[in-house]
Amino acid sequence: MSQVKIGPKFFSQELKVYSNVPAAFWRELTQNSFDAGASRIDITVGQSTEGVTPVCFSDNGSGMTRQTLEETFFVLGETTKTGNSVGGFGKARILICYAQKQYTIRTGNLFVNGCGADYSIEETQSQHGGTSVEIEVFDQGYNYEDALKDYLSKCHLQSCNVYINGQRWTEWTYKNKFERRLSFGQIYTNKSKESGVLVRVNGVLMYKSYTSAPFMVTIEIDQERSREILLANRDGLIYKYQQEIESFISELNINKQSALRVKKSKSIHYEGTGTFTSRRSKSATVEQQVEAFESFLLANEGVLSDEFGRRRN
Repeated sequence: MSQVKIGPKFFSQELKVYSNVPAAFWRELTQNSFDAGASRIDITVGQSTEGVTPVCFSDNGSGMTRQTLEETFFVLGETTKTGNSVGGFGKARILICYAQKQYTIRTGNLFVNGCGADYSIEETQSQHGGTSVEIEVFDQGYNYEDALKDYLSKCHLQSCNVYINGQRWTEWTYKNKFERRLSFGQIYTNKSKESGVLVRVNGVLMYKSYTSAPFMVTIEIDQERSREILLANRDGLIYKYQQEIESFISELNINKQSALRVKKSKSIHYEGTGTFTSRRSKSATVEQQVEAFESFLLANEGVLSDEFGRRRN
């Protein structure tokens, strides 16, 4: 049986699915190290020459085995990420390696040399702790060191020390004051930072939105649900969650105090049927409220029929 072939333009075209390629590039490398349990990340960014910027990204995480490389890293769509790991869509390696000029990977006693979909794996005599990736990046005129600093300035890696060209990075954005919850995460405000809405998972920035509120809003997505909530490129959320966050941002632009106020709930109790909670919140659309009520009715159809029949009698 024939197989689908990947043309030479596929990887470069994949970059167009990201709204901000340099930010996404640094996000994927950072998230991979964070998920590997790294407590230290060292990043070196060289000078751009003829549209190519050399990058070295090293960590002291768990590293990769030959099996992981051959059966996961070099197989599109496969992933080893489970549990509370973020991502797991099998797309990041296209951005950080396959779509670039060339790359090498050192992990354990393995050395990988690759260009696009072509690669070789060699076993060496030396052992390398963690993973080190060297990439010749097609920079498309972007300053990748500036993009890295801008990206990290919107993160807060609490359990990991990061060094850029030998200098420890300390300019994080802290969550600061807790305000309230959305259905998929918690909202914090930081009045010492510029305006904007940061969408993060465990302190790692996924993407940024804009608001007219004169302070930084951070939404920390529930880590264990991140793969359910995020799009595969992690530049946004799937539809029903994106609606909720857009409604919140719209409310924030109109009435900051109302948007950040903890929403009160009103409960109606039927004996023997459980409780239906109607949340008085502008962030919930009419469709969402109707859907919640319909689900309650379906779940309690038989009990409610008996209840109403008894009351008529």
